[in-house]
Amino acid sequence: MLIDYSNENQRKLADVLKNAVGSMSNHVIPDLQRPYVWKPDQIILLVDSLFRRWPFGSILTWLVKTQSEQDEFGIPNRAFYRNVSRSDSLNSETFGKTQPPATYTMVLDGQQRLQSLILALASEDSSFTMDAESWDSVDSEIRKGPITARLYIDFSLLKDSLNGKSVTKIVEANGIAPFLKWSDQCKPGYILLAKLWNETDGKETRSTDDWNEDEDVFEKYSINEDNKKTFAQLLYLIGSIRKDTIVPVLEIKAFGESPSQRDNYNDAIVNIFTRLNTAGRTLSKEEITLAWLKSGWVTGREDAGRQLAELLDLINGKTNNLFVMDDLVRYLSFIWGVLANEGKLIESQDLLNGAKIKPIAKFISEKIEDITIATENALNIVEQSKVLEESSSKNSLITYMMWFYIIANDSRSNISGRVVERTNAEKDFDEYCEQFLNRWVFTSQWSGEWNSNAQTFFLDLAKKLNEICKKISEDHRRDYLNLVKTTEQMLISDALKQKAKDRINTIAVRKRKQVSQYRSLLWIWHRLDKNRWDNSTIQLILPRKRAVKLEVDHTVAYKKWMEDILIPQIVTDNPGIPESALSGCFPHGFSSRPDAEAFINTLGNMSLLNKSFNSSKDKKDMKDFVDQIKDFRQNPALYSQWEASLIFNSSLTSPSTASFDDIVNAIKDRDRLIRGELLDFVDGSKVRCD
Repeated sequence: MLIDYSNENQRKLADVLKNAVGSMSNHVIPDLQRPYVWKPDQIILLVDSLFRRWPFGSILTWLVKTQSEQDEFGIPNRAFYRNVSRSDSLNSETFGKTQPPATYTMVLDGQQRLQSLILALASEDSSFTMDAESWDSVDSEIRKGPITARLYIDFSLLKDSLNGKSVTKIVEANGIAPFLKWSDQCKPGYILLAKLWNETDGKETRSTDDWNEDEDVFEKYSINEDNKKTFAQLLYLIGSIRKDTIVPVLEIKAFGESPSQRDNYNDAIVNIFTRLNTAGRTLSKEEITLAWLKSGWVTGREDAGRQLAELLDLINGKTNNLFVMDDLVRYLSFIWGVLANEGKLIESQDLLNGAKIKPIAKFISEKIEDITIATENALNIVEQSKVLEESSSKNSLITYMMWFYIIANDSRSNISGRVVERTNAEKDFDEYCEQFLNRWVFTSQWSGEWNSNAQTFFLDLAKKLNEICKKISEDHRRDYLNLVKTTEQMLISDALKQKAKDRINTIAVRKRKQVSQYRSLLWIWHRLDKNRWDNSTIQLILPRKRAVKLEVDHTVAYKKWMEDILIPQIVTDNPGIPESALSGCFPHGFSSRPDAEAFINTLGNMSLLNKSFNSSKDKKDMKDFVDQIKDFRQNPALYSQWEASLIFNSSLTSPSTASFDDIVNAIKDRDRLIRGELLDFVDGSKVRCD
């Protein structure tokens, strides 16, 4: 059994807290978990629950054993916080972390609760810092700027609330929360809660009478004669909580199988991590990778955070916030896999092996400036091409940026010659890179590989890009344009093109509301002819309507087809059949009634235009709408040009005056022409002309 859970661990809370603080602590937090997010008032409620003897909840831990000092098994981690700061003017501070012992414990679930109790109970110098306006309740004279507070018991208030009852009775009835105060100074009557907690360490079995006899403790806390009994009761209560509070610990035992089983163990651990629920979401493998990146960054964690954030901002500034940090980490890991790992990407079991994964941080941190420059150049082309208007595939974009980094960026920078020659060569090169971008993004999208086979496809691309790198190093002629064309053929392979062509040839929707599935096909098709594109940009705005919308819409209206064209033709083709019996009948040229009804949703009847009307919901002819457009009213020749460029004819734009067969044939002919041009685009014989 590779993963062995020990569920019989019932540990004293006091012992768990001890293991999390101090120089000998062996409990740590994985550096990939969300930061500490609890608020001071939540800490008070947790302490209150503890004093009421309510369940604390279980924690999940992982026992990690290293084989030697050089063994970097595990996940980057940090110590618990000594001081938590939510103010920009001060940083949070962890307990001093020494070299981890041979065996240590990672807290996988329960960090928020343990950290809260460390701040409240375990460490006398722990504190919470927030700006004055962020505190809901704090005893301080400061009204602006950061306030650093610790948690106190208002002993004077507690004493005055007893009314002859014991401290235990009062706490059982009201909880301890009313007597807990966050304060930036120890005011008269205040006693630091953590100090009392530690006072009872080793004295948990003392009774109230035992405490009553301890004059040293009364002197230490300046307790007068009248308050000794109450103070003894308070110490007894805290001691009994130390003694009785048990925390159920579910522990994943350390690896103990043969070395050949280590990868399987690692894979299982990573899957546990990525299935843990953190703030309503699961952790990702990229978050584990990010932790390693930061811990192994050549110039330190702060530089790592800053440089990665800057690169993410750069990408999102040019992609309309398409990426999150996980996507950036995947991109950087992809670069490393292609350039430094023989085209092999990170596997789950690698994420716990520092010796395998730390080189990623060194490699990326040393090349981050080059990566940033190449990424910006690649995204300039992406931005110029406007492909993200119609495709938001992060995987295809990552692949293109990777291709540009290893191929185009290097090739472009090495173009030589006189200024005019170099300028023309660079222009040709950039145009080719943009053409490749278009073919790559849409061919890979239409192939369906990103939907059905994304992980395998990504792995295959990494290997191909690695092969491309080797070709570059072997090509001493440096014929850059031909080199780029060769790499294009490797990525947009015959197999990939065939899958995209199959999609183009077979795509069909049967319902009117599904026609948006044609959008990416039409987005490209409208741009494959300069005249067509010029006419496609004419905004079709009806009088008194200003808002236009780019959407896939019917040429022959759906409603008109169903009511004014299809039904009359069925009646004509089925003479003598009562109207009540026509529901199962269909017109000539079709094999069923549903096929005849769905035909109007064929690609050949669609266009993607900026319009202020939706023709599919109306029974009007397209020509009836277009005749209202100011530009066409003033220039009839412009309308004829518009109609011809979009491969419309009168059978499509004025179906009221056309025969059933003419309408059907016009849609079929246009459908064949559209699909044919899209196939040419996939092959590379047609390119965008916009």
